[in-house]
Amino acid sequence: MATPRAASTETSNRQGGWAAQMQEYEREKRYHIDPALLKGPTVGFAKGVIATKERAYNPLLGRFLDEKREVENRHLQKEVEMGHLNRARDIQLRREAAFDLVTHEKKFEAIQSSNDFMPPGGVKGSSRSYPDSTVDFNIVSNLPFDQHHPAHPAQRPAVAHRVPKKRQVPAMLYKDFNILTNRYIYDHEGKTERDRQLELLDAADKHRNVNFFHPIKQKFCDDRMEQRVTACEDAYTTEVKLRGEEAQPLTHRGSVTASYDMVTHEVKDPELMHYIVAAEEGRNERYKTRHAFEDKTRMESRKQEDAAIQATIAKTSHERFEETARRGFDIITGQQFGNGRKDKQLHTPRTKPKDTALQQVFKKTKSPDQRLQTEVGQARALARDNNGQAAEATWKPGDVATLRFQDSMASGLHSARIGESTGRRAMTPRNEPRSARLPAPPAPPVPGSPGGSIYS
Repeated sequence: MATPRAASTETSNRQGGWAAQMQEYEREKRYHIDPALLKGPTVGFAKGVIATKERAYNPLLGRFLDEKREVENRHLQKEVEMGHLNRARDIQLRREAAFDLVTHEKKFEAIQSSNDFMPPGGVKGSSRSYPDSTVDFNIVSNLPFDQHHPAHPAQRPAVAHRVPKKRQVPAMLYKDFNILTNRYIYDHEGKTERDRQLELLDAADKHRNVNFFHPIKQKFCDDRMEQRVTACEDAYTTEVKLRGEEAQPLTHRGSVTASYDMVTHEVKDPELMHYIVAAEEGRNERYKTRHAFEDKTRMESRKQEDAAIQATIAKTSHERFEETARRGFDIITGQQFGNGRKDKQLHTPRTKPKDTALQQVFKKTKSPDQRLQTEVGQARALARDNNGQAAEATWKPGDVATLRFQDSMASGLHSARIGESTGRRAMTPRNEPRSARLPAPPAPPVPGSPGGSIYS
């Protein structure tokens, strides 16, 4: 059955067509609110409530423990039972005959007149005859009604020919044992064995009824009863254990003892044990990450402290220590600086001297050694492409006294003290005579270029 909203949607679709369908779709998606969203949350049943309801009814006695509720339930059961019986009686009166077949009393005599019912035998034109006796033969001549009856042969009651029953003699009246010879008349050995088995079964039944429990062994004499009782005890023990585990908190269900026996060292639940080991390994990994993060934070704090100390030292000028060192003695005590017994030790300052012009130039640009090594590498690659082999160099890249720098470096080098540069051989001092200076070696030729040089 379609809902009202679906019916209105179908009607609007037939009337408006595609535009009405789009409007209805927009209204349903944007403005329609599902009634289920306005309902409150459903209230479930707690385990305690279910257990209380279960204990309110005794399944063995088949009744409620509360007397008031038991009485109400019985009244309700009686009313329902009477309703079912009344409906069954109505159906019976509707479907069965209108009179009692034994007493021939009318069933509807109290609610209708006597002329409403007429026996079928009294209807005119009826050729059917009903028996007027409980037997189907004449009690005087012992002949059946189809042979001896006062009515017309066509109206005589039909007789059902019955097969006589087989005569049965009670077993107590049949004697199959000879009391003189004390033997059975037929199959004496088989019947004797049967009697012995019956006696044994009778004795065993009496023994089970009288001595059903052994007080010393503390067990039932019947093995089947002992097995059933043992099964019941095991089921009860298992139920108590499961109920105890159910009553435990969730935090205890995933403990180590739930999956591992501390006494026998036996793993009871390998899957849960695997989860516990994985959780411990993950926890250890998190601890490692924590320690690594703390070490990193500690190192950064130390770097910040060192940077603060260096910033404090950088604020102090190096010249104040150079003046004291050039003086050579302490102006307060008059002691000389040195390592003697009466000398005063001059500690090395933490401040740094200012960079020279050449050092400042090398810090801003690439050092000459690196630039020369790059140029020599390019020249060797060009020579290898031309002749297929590397050109032999007759000079060392670190020998800056015999090399020519680029024009961009020439002005900076003339104004700087080249002798103070580190990692290179100092040039010839200017106060020496020009003849004492070493002449620059010729540049190695580059194959394939006439008169070319790797420095030009």
